[in-house]
Order: sequence, then structure tokens, then C-alpha cells
Amino acid sequence: MDNIEPENEFFEVNGQGNDMEEVAMGENVDESSKCDIIPQVPNDLKPMRGQEFSSLDEVLEFYNAYAKHAGFSVRKWAEKKNKNKEIIRKEYVCFKEGKCSIVEEVEKSRRRGSVREGYKARIVVSKSSNGKFVVTLIVEGHNHPLSTPRKTHLLRSHREVSSAHKCLSQQLSMVNIPTHQQYNFLGDLYNYNSDVRKELKGHDAEMFREYLKSEEEKNPSFTYNIDVDDEQRICRAFWADATSRRDYALYGDVVVFDTTYDTNRYKLILAPLMGVNNHGQTIIFGCAFLSDETISSFIWLLKQCLLAMPGDAPKMIITDQDPAMTNAIAQTLPSTFHRYCSWHILNKFSEKLDAVKYSVYYKEFYYCIWNSKSKEEFDLVSLELVQRSGLQDNKWLRSMFEIRLKWVPAYTKHVFSAEMTSSQRAESSHSFFKKYVGEDNSMVDFMVQFDRGLQKQRHEALIADNKDVIEKPKLKMLNDILVQMVDIYTNEIFYKFQSELLESFNYKFQLINETDTHICRTQRKNVEIDKGRQVSYEKDSDYVSCTCNKFESMYIPCRHVLAYLHKYTDFEKLPSHYILKRLKKSAKSETVIDCTGIEIVDNKSYFLERSRLIQCCLGVVNKALTSEEAKKVLIDSLCSAEEKINLLVDSGRKEKKTSSTCGKRTREVVDNVADAELAEQMNCEEVATYREPNQVRAKGSGKRIKGGKEKTLGSSRKAKGRLCKGCGERGVGHDVRTCPKVVDASLSQP
Repeated sequence: MDNIEPENEFFEVNGQGNDMEEVAMGENVDESSKCDIIPQVPNDLKPMRGQEFSSLDEVLEFYNAYAKHAGFSVRKWAEKKNKNKEIIRKEYVCFKEGKCSIVEEVEKSRRRGSVREGYKARIVVSKSSNGKFVVTLIVEGHNHPLSTPRKTHLLRSHREVSSAHKCLSQQLSMVNIPTHQQYNFLGDLYNYNSDVRKELKGHDAEMFREYLKSEEEKNPSFTYNIDVDDEQRICRAFWADATSRRDYALYGDVVVFDTTYDTNRYKLILAPLMGVNNHGQTIIFGCAFLSDETISSFIWLLKQCLLAMPGDAPKMIITDQDPAMTNAIAQTLPSTFHRYCSWHILNKFSEKLDAVKYSVYYKEFYYCIWNSKSKEEFDLVSLELVQRSGLQDNKWLRSMFEIRLKWVPAYTKHVFSAEMTSSQRAESSHSFFKKYVGEDNSMVDFMVQFDRGLQKQRHEALIADNKDVIEKPKLKMLNDILVQMVDIYTNEIFYKFQSELLESFNYKFQLINETDTHICRTQRKNVEIDKGRQVSYEKDSDYVSCTCNKFESMYIPCRHVLAYLHKYTDFEKLPSHYILKRLKKSAKSETVIDCTGIEIVDNKSYFLERSRLIQCCLGVVNKALTSEEAKKVLIDSLCSAEEKINLLVDSGRKEKKTSSTCGKRTREVVDNVADAELAEQMNCEEVATYREPNQVRAKGSGKRIKGGKEKTLGSSRKAKGRLCKGCGERGVGHDVRTCPKVVDASLSQP
């Protein structure tokens, strides 16, 4: 409740006194009938006209609890005092109360949208003659979407830290544990000590399988597959939960694939498949353990992914120049555009070129690669540059030119890539997850800690979803198109679209051809060196395209297309064929069906019930900490509840086992002997026990390959000798143990 701040303490503030007074006193006005959304809340949580409270704190606590179930946040609004400065009427409103300019007047470094959407939901209480506060007005309706239960904790009035957590945080701070580590500590206290790890030795593989199986039992949309060798040792494993599979159906048009090491004690290679959501955030589609990086392993992984994921194969997959990956993708995803990581290729220029020529010509190569507006321009400029630099005989440079259609932007921009030109998102994601997992993790340890990281990553997406609901970006100018798209695009995508639209007013056109296809050349005004772009309008399909291919690569209309629409069409609304569902706020509302016709759904009910029980328990624990008697009552009650729950669970297991046995006996009577024996054999067949993987030595687990500059720098330091910590000087055979200054200082001491 500490996060609810007063605003407009008196009606006279902001000049709204008379209007607010009239509304507050107009108890007979039925505002709910004018609103769009009435929250569905249990009757015992709804405020009622005439309901009495002993204090304003009770009013606020009750209304905030109602707001949490309804899906909105509460703010203190107006109040009225008597001559003795006592509050005689108080008003609490929805956090979207008030008006705010939708146009951003001043450029700010931090993007902050507007949450104010006008006068709607509120509660008004007045002080009666008996000293209690009575509800005199209730407006339930809202003119904005309400938050879902998974997002209400992100709303301001529902963010609170319990007294127990505050006390624990203070104690952790006293021993110099930083805040970010405190969050990890409070978020999950699960960790195995060395004794437990020793007990798990020899059972890790089976427990890993049981973990995946239990996740599948919680939610049938969870899928996994484990591959073993002749000795029943795990050599490959793939898994994907419901959220990942749903995300693939929505955002699986572009996939980033890269492997990483040192995430578990068996050195199994971690191979996650990643993508980008409608907020521009990295997401995980599926994950795998591999014992090697061979063609067969990559083929196995990609096939598992295709079997598990709803929808078609991705339009683009981005990897590094791994030959095994290249062959596997060619065999498994023949219709997918395979793009190489541009960042890795550009980094190799310093190693593959002569140092002098690199320093002289690299910037020209870089400019040619990133600024060539067409394939023909890149070919012409790059060949001329190679001739001028005298690098015609450089085999590596020639090989990169031969595969230019896999990495040069001019050759790859016709396929959607979500603005990705490299696998750096994958490397950033590896770095993020290695904060949670490490080379000492068993397979079960890994799954628990990896899931922590995954939930953290998904929480960021939840925050972005919530921001789209409660906050609307401010417009740079009042324009019909911007007003239209601010309610459709996510905030992140809208800012990019707004930038393109504003730039579109700075372009002029020159007609080239006018037949069935209207072709123009567009050029930026007052910029003579601008080479311009070619814009084509197909009259039959009513579609405008541009040679910059921004719409094809980003799904956002480019400034050149928007400029054409301004000049040659009746452009009041953006045509629907330029608005793709992938970028909308409503993208996740789509129903996703797997290949068997079953809907893929997150097991939200399980987690919501678990969260509800945890919150209930935390509330009781916090109250019990106030006294020793209360703690004793809680402990006794918990012990009694645990006994009853154990009895219920054991009883349920016995009933399930009896039902299974009766079913077997019925089949034995009905079926013939041979069929009954076969059925019994199938039912009683024991699953083979899995064994721990052998230690893997991946090809990337050796010494890191150093670049030319790093090698030169390292050799120069080696020649100069080590840096002495005693005197700060370098010298061969000179360190802190033999440093004359350190020795003299030690001898001079008594």
C-alpha cells in the first residue's frame, strides 16, 4: 500500500474543482452505463453503496483488494476537509483517471507514454455523524482494457514488499550482499549442497527424465524426447514447453541457432533455438543437449523441433559458418533461407587481411557491405575495391564473395529477419543464462536453474505486455495514421513506425514509368548526393513496394512507401495488408493448434493456484511474525494440515492403483489368454533405466582462438615482462617476490 501516492489533494488543484465536485456529489448519476468494461469480481469483494468503514486506511485497503481482482491500480484523488482540517470526503480512482496530451511536445531521452485516459472508475466515501466513512458513489466501468491476473502484480498499487522480506533484505545488506543477489536469493532458495550431489551420483539421468516427465504431466503441451546410445547413456535431449511452442507459432518466422558450452558437469553442448517477439525481445522456442556437433546431431535436433512446433518451417535461420550446421539445415529445412552471422565474418577481416591493408581499406569494405542499396551496386563496388586494394589473390576474401547471398544485406533483405543480421542475440542469451547455470550443474540442477532464467526472461515480456495495456506512447505530431497505429502496434514497434512516418514527409518523387505499374524514384529533399530508391505501385493488387525492402525484412512500411501513399493516394488509414498480426499488441490472443489438432495452452490455472496459495501463506506468515503466540499457532496448524494432506494424497494414490489393477483383471476376463498375457506384459514392462552421459569434449571447448591484434598485443607484453604488483613496472623475470622495492621495504621494517 506504500506505493499509492496522493494526487490533487483538494478539488481546486488543476482547476477541476467545480466539475469534480459536481460529479462526486451526483450520487444519482449512473456512470457505469456509459462505460465499456465492467470487471467481474466476487460479490464479497465489491464495494456497495452505504458500506461503512472505520477509517480511510480500511477504505483504501478494501478498494485496492477489489482493484487487484478486477485488474486495475488505485490512486488517491480528491478530498474535502472541514474547518478543523478533518477529511470529510475522500475519493479513490482508477490509475487512468485524468487527461494528458497525446502529442509529445519536447524530445526526451527517456520514452514515457501516457496512462491517463479520462474520468471513469472511482469510489467516493463521506464521513457520517457516527465518525465512520460511508460509500456514497461507486463507478465500476472502465474505458480501457483490464490487466489479467498474471500482470496485476506489476500495477503500482499492488507492488508491495512484505515486512519479512524487508527485514531479511536489511540483514543481507548488513553482510554486504548486493541488491541484485538478494533478489535471486529471495526468488529461489533451491540449491543442492555437496552431500546431496554425492547421493545423486548415478541417478542424475533418471531424475532428469523424471523431471521432464513431471513437466509433461503438469501440462500435456510440454514435449520432450531423449536419445540414448547402446549403453543407455543420454547423448541427446530436446524439450519445449507450452509457452515456447505457442511463441514459435506466433514468432517462428525467424530463428537464431547457436551452441554454447560449460553449462553442466557432463560438458553436454547446450543448443537453444531462439527468436524475437512483438516487443523486440529474445525468446526461447526450444532447447537441446547434444553430445557432439556433427551433421547427424543437428539433423536430429532440427527434426525434433519441426515435430514439436506448430506451423511451418521458419522463413530464415541465422547461424555462424559451421559446416555441420550448414549441411544439416540444407537437408532438414530446404525451403528456409539460411543466413550467416555478419558480425563473425566482419571480425575475421582483421585476421585474414594484411595488417596494413586492413587499416587502410577496412572502413571502405564495411561501408560497401552495409550501404550498398542493391546487389548490382555491391558487386560493382566490392570488385573495384578488391582490385584497388590488391587483394585479388586473397582466398578467404574470394570465398566470402562467393557466398555473399548468405550474409551481405543487399542479398538477404528480401526475407524477414526482425532486424537481425547476426547471431549476437544468441550469444547475449547464452551470457544471460550462464548467470544461472554452470559447469558444476547436474542435469537436474541445470533444468531447475535454467527454468529460473527462463521465467526471468518471460517476466520481461510480461512487463512489456502490461506496459502496452496501461501506457500509450505520446505522438510526435497529431496525425490520423499515428492515432490509428498507436492502438494497434506494440509500443516498441510503434516508435519505429512513427519514425518512418515522420521521415516520409522529407521525400520528393520523379516519375519513371506509368503503365499497369506506376514506377517512381524517390529522393530526400535538399540532399543531392542521395541515390534515392525506386518505388513501384501495382494497380491490380493496390500494393506499393520499395527497393529498400524494409517492409519485407521488418514488416514495417518504409518511409519511401509512406511518402508515396501521401503523394499519390487518399491516405487516411494505413491499408490492412501493411499491418501484420506479428507486430500487434493482440498477437498473443491467437489460438494455437498443434499437428494433432489439440490446442496448445499454458497451464496458467496450475501456476495461478500455486501463486494464490503462496500469497495466502505469506500473508499468514507475516502476521504470525508479530508475536511468539501467533507463531506457535501457525506451526501447530501447519503440522495438523500437513498430516491431513498426506492422508488425502495417500488415499488418492491407493484409489488410482486399485482402479488400474481392476482394469487389468477385467481385460484378463474379457480377452483371450494370449491377448491378456500380451496386455499384462505391456503394462508391467519396466522402462529401461537411463545412465549419465559420458564426458563430452566439444570442438569449441579448447583454447580460445586469438585474433591478429590480440596476438600482437600479447606478444609485446610478454617481451616486456610481467607487470609487478609491488612497484607497477614491467620486467622480464621481475615480479612482486623479486621486486627490489618490495624487498627493501620488508628489510627496513623492525
